[in-house]
Amino acid sequence: MGGLSLTNATVAGRLHNLSLKVMPGEVWGLIGPNGSGKSSLLHTLAGLLPSTGRLRLGDQDLHAMPARERARQVGLLPQHNHSAWSLNVHDLVSLGRLPWLDEDPDAIDHAMELAGVRAFAHMRVDHLSGGQQARVWLARVFAGCPQVLLADEPVASLDLLYQQQISQALRNYARQGKAVVVALHDLSLAARCCDRLALMDQGRLIASGLVSQVLDPDLLSRVYGLEVMVDLASSPPIVLAR
Repeated sequence: MGGLSLTNATVAGRLHNLSLKVMPGEVWGLIGPNGSGKSSLLHTLAGLLPSTGRLRLGDQDLHAMPARERARQVGLLPQHNHSAWSLNVHDLVSLGRLPWLDEDPDAIDHAMELAGVRAFAHMRVDHLSGGQQARVWLARVFAGCPQVLLADEPVASLDLLYQQQISQALRNYARQGKAVVVALHDLSLAARCCDRLALMDQGRLIASGLVSQVLDPDLLSRVYGLEVMVDLASSPPIVLAR
């Protein structure tokens, strides 16, 4: 199946005439200040917000797709997750198979392996650390095997180790021929883990393309309202406020 494309989309009061195309194998990072529209864009790409314009997955109209089929093709990891029941890790990850109406053991096992949570598959989720829980919720999305994975700030409030583990898991998922779009606040992390970036401000797409094109110091300084230093030649890349 081809990539996910959004063309001339407007969401009342949130997004303005926005276009984006994400191809299989790519990790796109959504960056921009708080309130710039990153979460709204992710929900629009998931087909959960009514919008003008065109939203297509390959040659299929995503809005016209039956809800179950759309859930099979596009997976969304929201910013906040909570389980109403004290489930163990395996059972929670298994819920990712609901769109398929099965409990495919291979898909579940692969999802836990990819997210690095197989070692505590039989532990209760509420007994895990915040970083471990974040990986479990990611595994739940992996289990559905979506062609497009959308993640809203999956590394927020996590320490450096868990940030690295989750960003690497997302890259590994993209390498399987999937498309990944992730909202990030850490611009240095975005430079390390993304193939392409989309810079947003006030519901508008300010710039999109290769990391080196979007992480321009003058452009970032205008959008964020303070002087930004960018050193992409450093290993790892560094993007900081002066």
